[in-house]
Amino acid sequence: MMMYLKNQCHVLIKLIYQKIRLIKYHIFFYFPLFFYFGPRSYLAQDEGYYALQSKWILDSGNWLAPIWWSEPVFDRTIGVQWLIASFQTVFGNSILVSHLPSLISGVIVLILTYKISHDLLGQYLSWITPFALSLSYLWINNLHLATQDMPLLALELVGIYSFHKCSLSKDKSWLFFSGIWIGLAFMLKTFMVFISLLSIAPYIFLYSRRVLSSKYFYFGTIIGFLPFILWLISSVNFYGLPEVSLLYTKVQDLANTNLYSKSPFYYLWNIPLKTFPWSILAFIGCIFSFRNLSLKTNMIVLYYPLSLLILLSLFNTKMPYYALQITPYIALQTTIALRYLGENKKHIVLFFAWAVSLLGLGLIIISLLNLKYNFLPLFSSGDLNLASIALLVLGFFWTLSIFAKSGKLFLAVFLIGLYLSFSFLVQRGVFSDRTPNFRIAYQELVVPEKLQDQEIDFVFPKEDLTDRSFSQVVGLALLTKRLGERLDDPQLINKGQYAWIDKSRISELDARTYKVIIESPIFRPWKLIYLLN
Repeated sequence: MMMYLKNQCHVLIKLIYQKIRLIKYHIFFYFPLFFYFGPRSYLAQDEGYYALQSKWILDSGNWLAPIWWSEPVFDRTIGVQWLIASFQTVFGNSILVSHLPSLISGVIVLILTYKISHDLLGQYLSWITPFALSLSYLWINNLHLATQDMPLLALELVGIYSFHKCSLSKDKSWLFFSGIWIGLAFMLKTFMVFISLLSIAPYIFLYSRRVLSSKYFYFGTIIGFLPFILWLISSVNFYGLPEVSLLYTKVQDLANTNLYSKSPFYYLWNIPLKTFPWSILAFIGCIFSFRNLSLKTNMIVLYYPLSLLILLSLFNTKMPYYALQITPYIALQTTIALRYLGENKKHIVLFFAWAVSLLGLGLIIISLLNLKYNFLPLFSSGDLNLASIALLVLGFFWTLSIFAKSGKLFLAVFLIGLYLSFSFLVQRGVFSDRTPNFRIAYQELVVPEKLQDQEIDFVFPKEDLTDRSFSQVVGLALLTKRLGERLDDPQLINKGQYAWIDKSRISELDARTYKVIIESPIFRPWKLIYLLN
């Protein structure tokens, strides 16, 4: 068994190496979109929460339970926290290291998207598919988040590509990969994996049915679920079934809650907005795909993402990042549209050139007005003028498209504008330095007080934190080198101890027994106090 697993790992590494070589002439274009080496800060929800739980894994040595201070919280699995903590164990504790699982997963996503495009649509313009995907806001935003969504997408694409290869090849390795991703994805995001499985099930029954009767598929499935099964058994033995059963009740809550409930049509406007301009081309591509491609190809490039969209829309809880699973297929449909439009008459290219040029002119006007009046808060992570500059660059190149004399030249101008705009935003830290004001305030106010080596408590109830208060707690805890205890009652603060406390609860202390060390609007409603001896 160990020899078989070793061989399968070797096959996977060889496959990845070969696919990297296939796109070696384009891969350096992705560097400005992936790598940012400036200051970083977490977005409190949800990546900051995962990073904080990973911090507790390393501080406490408890790799078993997701922790909220010293208490286990089984409202989710511990897959992405393991990944972050493991990378930090090897490469050191930094935000960049926390982002490595998502960044590496992003590379895998681009490789597999390219391969699916190459195999199903042909070599012509196949390089466009991963490039368009990398220039999609929804995708690049999640690429730079320390969450489970990009690793989940990578595993789903491993499954889709493996099912496709099983329909063509008798290689048993693909049967193994068709099974192993399911358990690993379940470890990351539990029942979300079944939405992908239900959506691809028609393709399996029509074209890859031998998967269901293969021992290698079930062997891979068991291996994939092994980390989750061992973790679950250990957790139940240590913490008890009632505590661990929160994993199931959390899914029920998400299915029934009204807190994140949105219209059934939420994704019909949110996805096109977050994947613009590719969503327009993808719509055109869907028409060409339905008319011209085989049923087998459409089962992956058209019907699979449509099934995902329907199932996600039926689920009561709706989040923008759930739609990340659909982005590779929007890129695939974009490629289909460009291929068929390029084969048609020149007047179609001229129409798009005029349309894009007029849109570019509109973007220039909006960017210039925003430079003066700051009315367009596109990015909450920094200077509003970043949005203006990005729109100005994009508008300038799109306006030039009117002078394009051919489809290739038009496509080049169209892509350069998007590429430079996204590269600018990435390199200015829009997608990596999520809370710069909070980070700077902490460095200027807290660090000069020489509190980094002090143990600091937090005073707040276990439940009933507002979203803002919760975000502030996560942000402060991540920046605190030595975390103390979470206390329900201010009276429990020991003398000579520092503590962050909600300003509304300071009145519970005698004013003569403490002094306020840090008070800033950035940290509101929290104040750092010191309890006098």
